[in-house]
Amino acid sequence: MWPIRHARDRAWLQKRIIAGLLLMLSLALTSACDLPPQPFTLRTPTQSPTPTAGPLGKLTRFPLAPGVPGLNRIAVGPDGSLWLTAFNTTSDGALLSSHPIDDAIVHFTPSVPGASSSFTTFPLPVQAVWPDGITLGPDSALWFTEFDGDAVARVTTFGRVTEYFVPRRPGRITGATPNSQPHDIVAGPDGNLWFNDFGGNKVGRITPQGVVTEFSLPPRPENPSGSGPYGITVGVDGALWFTELMGMRIGRITTDGRVTEYKLPGVNHVPGEIVAGGDGALWFTESTQNLLGRITLSGHITEYPLPNISRNSCSDSSPLDVCQVESLVAGPDGGIWFTEGWRDGLGRIDASGHITEFTLPQLSKADSGAPQSLALGPNCALWFTYGVGIGRLLPFSSVPGCAAT
Repeated sequence: MWPIRHARDRAWLQKRIIAGLLLMLSLALTSACDLPPQPFTLRTPTQSPTPTAGPLGKLTRFPLAPGVPGLNRIAVGPDGSLWLTAFNTTSDGALLSSHPIDDAIVHFTPSVPGASSSFTTFPLPVQAVWPDGITLGPDSALWFTEFDGDAVARVTTFGRVTEYFVPRRPGRITGATPNSQPHDIVAGPDGNLWFNDFGGNKVGRITPQGVVTEFSLPPRPENPSGSGPYGITVGVDGALWFTELMGMRIGRITTDGRVTEYKLPGVNHVPGEIVAGGDGALWFTESTQNLLGRITLSGHITEYPLPNISRNSCSDSSPLDVCQVESLVAGPDGGIWFTEGWRDGLGRIDASGHITEFTLPQLSKADSGAPQSLALGPNCALWFTYGVGIGRLLPFSSVPGCAAT
């Protein structure tokens, strides 16, 4: 086992544990439990022969200020600055390091001519709640989930935090009622926020006023504990698309709550994060198979194996070893950009399946941690978190409307 150096390691470790459990459980399942198979294609992507560092442009690193907890997920605020979830505790409240603040929302303002960059930390009202997904809401506030706190919360740009329990409870009591464990969250096309209720096997909707409505996913005999809805995004069809980590499906839910599910091919295909691409399709990660997946609005699934992966390129050499893509983002160049933390790099895949990989030697030389969560900021800057800070790249200078510096 490797040391937990920062908060995101815990999220990565948890996904590895879940994936390993799924691998063992799914071997005992029969295909009789599955939905009728969907159209499917497995393609060997064309790729750059070796990872390159050239086209990414200048990398600017912003080290964390003293006392800031480990960064988790990242979103762009209404003024173009960055907002991040951060935590420093395990699920039982144990400290990962000696930071004075455990769970918090962090506001980062990049440096501009005449002013230096700054980190502002807003501690959460209750600690050990693991703030997770974060997104900009229609009310110009940031909305985020509390995976271990069973809540969806809202923070204003002045740092005022309001929490809404999911499901509503007088307190965080885990008795006969399972934990809800909301994970990802996105602003919907209907003016509400949509999130995944991982532990409750539901997709949830919350209004800007805090009214929560949840929609249960269909029960599956092969997943008695639930399908584990995980990542969520908005499709070009105006519906919400989500992944089912334990159900091994891609789901679609309309804003009035109608659910459609698409079973992934084979076994042990565990979808994680998901994003809408510029080609109109949805792109998602498959951590246990080292794949990127693409699903059309009609449900046709194509999978692309990640290149340049060997047993020794990941963190260990166990039978369950996987190279996990932590985050995806649609770029203004029409490609899908993703993190490749096992080699301190980023990757890009286009609609035809061509994969290009880029190394970030500045990170590996500094031993400062791998790229984790991605976000596209103003002037088409590509922002990402890494072990001890935030990074900025400008790979889209040739795209109309994008800045070169």
